[in-house]
Amino acid sequence: MALPRQDEAAERRPSLAARGRSRIVTLVRAVPIRWRILSIAGLNSAVVVVLVAMIWNGSQVLGSAWDDVRQVRESDKILAVLESETGRLQNLIHRYINQPSPELFAEILLLREAVMGTLTTRASTDPMLSGSVEELERVTERFLNGFASCAGVQATISKTYEDQVLTPARDMAGFIPSSRAPPGTATP
Repeated sequence: MALPRQDEAAERRPSLAARGRSRIVTLVRAVPIRWRILSIAGLNSAVVVVLVAMIWNGSQVLGSAWDDVRQVRESDKILAVLESETGRLQNLIHRYINQPSPELFAEILLLREAVMGTLTTRASTDPMLSGSVEELERVTERFLNGFASCAGVQATISKTYEDQVLTPARDMAGFIPSSRAPPGTATP
């Protein structure tokens, strides 16, 4: 008994779907063929316009992202130059502290100007680094001024050591006879 009712319900559903479909087909066939072709062409044109707008928007986003990548690469190049220059400067300072010489000091001053020039000219015009340049300049100046003070103190220490320790020691060494044997001993 349950079977006939299920069959009737199954028959009714397709008939409702078939009726709805036949109504749509009747409405579409009532429209002249020219209007149907024009409406399809208009719909296709609208889809093309939407796709073109989406592609244009995507290309704008991609172009902006590419510009950002180029800017990051330029900033990275500036930072690499600064890292190289500061590494060389640090190496020269260590060498100067261990073996002070006027040539090393002159090279340090030249490299100091190169670092500061890179900071002020290239890094300050870079949009990604421009906010940090003032702080970097201040820290670099403080570090280099500290080195200059250290070099001055080292020069004072060297001069004091020379004047107050080595010179008197040489003078005292001149008063001591070096090759005389004490009296009463035989020389070989």
